Amino acid sequence: MMLYLLDYNHDDDQDLLYVFGNFCYLSKLWEFLDVYLVILNKTPVLMHFRWHHQTTPSVVLAGLIGYISYEWPTIVSNTLLHTFMYPHFAGIWNAYG
Repeated sequence: MMLYLLDYNHDDDQDLLYVFGNFCYLSKLWEFLDVYLVILNKTPVLMHFRWHHQTTPSVVLAGLIGYISYEWPTIVSNTLLHTFMYPHFAGIWNAYG
């Protein structure tokens, strides 16, 4: 997968959106690599985990390049979910008490 930082023409009032979009895309690349880290750890990889983490970067990129407005709720909710999920699985934070 090629690292593709967005370089589309954007207005000054969209600079924050541009930065946020790139941040979200880069975080999805971590998900892409996460599958391989799990495999190297010899942990079983569920099919949902594999497909989700392998396809999400391209879906996010397509949404950002195509200015697809309905993509933003998906990007934000997915990023928020992973913000809580990774510390939980790392044993840093337990959401269940």
